[in-house]
Amino acid sequence: MADSHDPLREVSDDELLAVLATVLDDGEPVPEDAVLSAQTALTWLTIDAELAELLYDSAADPEPVLVRDATNARLLAFAGEELSVDIEVQDDGLLGALAPPGRFAVEVQQPSGGTMVESNESGVFRAGGLRAGPTRVVVRRLAGETVVVTPWVML
Repeated sequence: MADSHDPLREVSDDELLAVLATVLDDGEPVPEDAVLSAQTALTWLTIDAELAELLYDSAADPEPVLVRDATNARLLAFAGEELSVDIEVQDDGLLGALAPPGRFAVEVQQPSGGTMVESNESGVFRAGGLRAGPTRVVVRRLAGETVVVTPWVML
């Protein structure tokens, strides 16, 4: 019969997992800026994609543009050589439009994960379930080639 305090005894997988779970539960959470930095480093995976330029952000405009309704929706406009992306930030997510219009795969990325949607023939897309925080949009052809990536913006 092996002594449970013997440092050389074999440890079962269940015992090892219990010890690891305790260590991980007792540790400090990873700082949000470290998570964002790690995810931003993954940008190198799309290094050949064109980084769109932020042309307009209504949050930074002292005289906001009037929109079709009286809400204070935030508007963002990005432009790349091949494609532009206009976004309206809504309470429940993003409403976006691509120009020139067409069907594209659109991924809205946040540190907590990504949301994949597809634009319609008019280039319009909607992504819901987003949280406040760093966000960017990656637009790909349906065949998979990345066309444009917006810079990270804070929602």
